[in-house]
Amino acid sequence: MMKIGIIGCGNLGMSILKGIKLRLPDSEVIASKRDIKSLANETTDKISFTTDNSDVINQCDILIIALKQYTIIPFLNEYKTQIDDKRHTVISAATGIQISEIEAIIKGVGVYRVMPNTASSVNSSIHCFKSSLESLLSILLT
Repeated sequence: MMKIGIIGCGNLGMSILKGIKLRLPDSEVIASKRDIKSLANETTDKISFTTDNSDVINQCDILIIALKQYTIIPFLNEYKTQIDDKRHTVISAATGIQISEIEAIIKGVGVYRVMPNTASSVNSSIHCFKSSLESLLSILLT
């Protein structure tokens, strides 16, 4: 099973994590946050936390970016050389950032956009899911 990474485990990232835990209990999840002390009770044999985004990128195949919109572009510019177009799939949970903006920085990577809400934590959220046609076709044709 692929490892799932969550970059930015604040309120939204934590809601996504809890939803994954309920729906996909056997999935391994690694999440990053600047201060992980408050997440100690959430750690299990399948869920771990780090303050190092590079750890998440290096260990995971699916990267869910749940950062605030004003930090996404700086994040991508900082870590773009570590995101591998043959390995990673990127899912952006940020409002206000278009797929084309992300693809302009991390070229060739499958990029998807999802707009979850905090009801994700109990698998009761309605999501708006959008992908670029090119990315979707590259996944379907590989």
